[in-house]
Amino acid sequence: MDIYFGSSVRLTNITYFSKAAIWHKRYRGGRCSHIPDNTEFPLPGKCRKYFRCYNGKAEEKCCRWGYSFKQGRGCRRDYHCKEKCDSQHPVPDPHDLQDRCRNMPQGSELRVPGKCRQYLRCYNGKAEEKCCQWGYSFKPGRGCRRDYHCKEKCDSQHPVPDPHGLQDRCRYLPDHSTFPMEGRCRGYWTCYNRKPRASCCLEGYSFIEGKGCQRNYRCRESCIPSPAGDCRPEASYDFKNSLDDQSGNNVRAKYQHVKHSRSGKIKFSRSSRMTIEHFARQSFGTHLFIALKFKKYKYGSRRQVLLTNCACCVSQKPSIQIIVTRRRIKMKLATSDGRREKLKFRLRRRKVRLTLQYDGNTFRGTVNNQKRSAQLRGRIANTHSPLVIGGCHDDSFVGKLFYIHIYKCLPSDRRQLK
Repeated sequence: MDIYFGSSVRLTNITYFSKAAIWHKRYRGGRCSHIPDNTEFPLPGKCRKYFRCYNGKAEEKCCRWGYSFKQGRGCRRDYHCKEKCDSQHPVPDPHDLQDRCRNMPQGSELRVPGKCRQYLRCYNGKAEEKCCQWGYSFKPGRGCRRDYHCKEKCDSQHPVPDPHGLQDRCRYLPDHSTFPMEGRCRGYWTCYNRKPRASCCLEGYSFIEGKGCQRNYRCRESCIPSPAGDCRPEASYDFKNSLDDQSGNNVRAKYQHVKHSRSGKIKFSRSSRMTIEHFARQSFGTHLFIALKFKKYKYGSRRQVLLTNCACCVSQKPSIQIIVTRRRIKMKLATSDGRREKLKFRLRRRKVRLTLQYDGNTFRGTVNNQKRSAQLRGRIANTHSPLVIGGCHDDSFVGKLFYIHIYKCLPSDRRQLK
């Protein structure tokens, strides 16, 4: 059948358009009832439009401008496809397997709609299908978890648990456990709250499993650690409204002979002490961050212990210590293998903002505008004593404490600690 417009314009094969209408009717009318979810079909006569089956029904989708749909490959770059698209999805579809991984970090794991065992792992911007073992289902952010109600078959090429799965490896490991990052020499993974976090060795070092960061001048790759957006304080005290912990972990502190002022600070005398039993016999691992603000009085002993985790010990040395003298501030840190380092600062003002930071490779500290660092590797040594602010002998701290925040991770935004 031919149709003429004017004298020279002719449209042939009107059956071509009727075919598209028939396809549209068949798929919209239930053609997807016996087809697996997320199966995609092209729409005849269209380059950007396609159908996707979901819950037995066909949903009309559309590739973004400059892309066309290729069966089995999804939306691919095609500058020749310039048709308009009246679909409700003219932008990249967030449910598309390839689109979901395009801007996601490597190793991210995503759920597949309508599936319980199957999930996606992003690698080089592409989605790879994975599958939990029988009797398990995938939970976003938690990985494969025990689920006897999930009995679906899995057509993935990986029907058994993937030993390289980040969620699987960190699920039963203690905090601050480390393991290598595949294909990287400086990068490695650190487990925190059962989740993996990307970490980096210093330049000139490479990560070796079981040994940590070791000297290696051949490793010259760039490395960007993951943001610590989920890094929260283990204990936090600002003393503004009360003496209780503000971190939400309900970490109790025992106060002895301290005075709480209305202006939001606590005052220490020679017999004052703040004891946090929560940190007794607890491992700090390879990550520690302490932020505090204090003011030293003019009187008191020449050497005053501001913070330590072994103030009253006789047979055991402390692994964390902050000491204040009349002209200097010293920070000391010891690892489980017997290594020790200390940082020295000048005490130029009696009111001090101080931070102590350790990431498993470097020991850093700041006192107001002064910065110091030293190389130190290994896990922080454990002690049987709690964390004590103020000491417990004649060398106790005498002054005011405005706040103290203690982390077992490294916070990315430290402006909130003021």
